[in-house]
Amino acid sequence: MSSNAYSGSGDDGGTPYTAGVAVVVCVLFVLALVRLARYILGPSSEAQQQLAQGRGDGEPRAEVAIEVRSSEPVVCAYRRGDGWREATCPVCLSDFADGEIVRVLLTCMHYFHAACVGEWLRRNTTCPVCRAAPPPPSPASSPVKSAFTA
Repeated sequence: MSSNAYSGSGDDGGTPYTAGVAVVVCVLFVLALVRLARYILGPSSEAQQQLAQGRGDGEPRAEVAIEVRSSEPVVCAYRRGDGWREATCPVCLSDFADGEIVRVLLTCMHYFHAACVGEWLRRNTTCPVCRAAPPPPSPASSPVKSAFTA
């Protein structure tokens, strides 16, 4: 008879753990979606304000990055906790500071201080680290780019 008393309670023992695991999985899924949305949507409004204001000393920035096609570098703010692979600029060998503006080459995902890689990109079309070449521009992006070059 004692075996009948325990036969129904064997399934109830794992329920609190199953619910806890489900909650943790849901939270991790939501966090992953938020990070993916951040990555896809680009820099935050705070980073865009820093770009618009320049260095904060009243002088406008010398260079402005306009995203025209997928081969153009993306400008965003470096945040140490956001999972960046490297903490040092490969051009000047200085560490990136939180909130500092970096340029990311979408072809190879290497990133640099905006000022460090700017001169290189004016003279070359490849990445200074791996020499990866960007894909050719699409016909739709060429007229837009020519409108911004004087």
